[in-house]
Amino acid sequence: MKNTLRQEISYLMSSKTLLVGALLLMLLLIFGAFQAKITQTSSVMQFKETQKVYNSEQEFENDLHKPYSLSQSTNGQDQVDTSIENSARYSYESLMISNNQMSLLGFPKFFLKYSGLIFLPIISGFLGIFVATYDYKSATYKRKLNHNSWQEILVGKYLVIISVLFIALVFTTLISLVIGGLSVHFIESIDVSKYGSIFEVHNSLLDLAALGLTVFLMDVITAVIWFTLSLIIKSSVISIVLFLLYDLVLPNFGKYDFKNGMMNVFSNVGKDVITQPVPLLQIPFLEAWGILIVHVLLALGIGWGIFYKKTRFTL
Repeated sequence: MKNTLRQEISYLMSSKTLLVGALLLMLLLIFGAFQAKITQTSSVMQFKETQKVYNSEQEFENDLHKPYSLSQSTNGQDQVDTSIENSARYSYESLMISNNQMSLLGFPKFFLKYSGLIFLPIISGFLGIFVATYDYKSATYKRKLNHNSWQEILVGKYLVIISVLFIALVFTTLISLVIGGLSVHFIESIDVSKYGSIFEVHNSLLDLAALGLTVFLMDVITAVIWFTLSLIIKSSVISIVLFLLYDLVLPNFGKYDFKNGMMNVFSNVGKDVITQPVPLLQIPFLEAWGILIVHVLLALGIGWGIFYKKTRFTL
């Protein structure tokens, strides 16, 4: 087992896969930092423009203490129109949230919410596909089977995937904490202290840890499923095309669809999900986890069974 694990890590390092992954994560972090800054600047402008709509400061402050409501309707062109009741309170809460996103604990949460449902699972899926197929490409599965059982080879690959994703989570969390600590110096300030504590955004390490753990588990599940499916497909190109088609192009197939389970789990922990690929069909939290577990077990059962049959004869 140690030998297979060492071989997988050595190959990932020599193939520059880890370097490419680190660069992609850095690009996502930089993009997230710019997005947080743009959002905060936009919120300040929106708040100031909303103030101008009111005839008096007192009228504006009165509305700040009232809740707001959102309503959506579909127009004749199948477009969703959103109307806001009490724009003063809405703009105030948006300002507080965007300010919090540029803070030590706020930015890591913003980054995970922004990238945890689309971008990070895509990177994880690519990792699973690559780890499954590079031995087909280099025709090294037969050579490995001369020294290790097929179970040892697969478990070694699964452990490498989990280890890499854990290191990636720690890496992004540490870098995002640094970015969050520095970003407070770039907040476009506006004095709202005179309105008192109408709405506050609370940060805690426990919330960040829960969100980080959820993202990690979602990434592991995505990587494991597409790793196992790629064992059957054998081709990295075909696997990537199918993965991207399913993840980004095809619609949600219903409440038992894998993507729907992912979105329900993530939205329960992340609360306000910033990016969401397809419409969400609400299901209970535990049922969503059950759907994900069933998908993983099915992929493992089918993939391991087919891989075992192939290794008995030829690859």
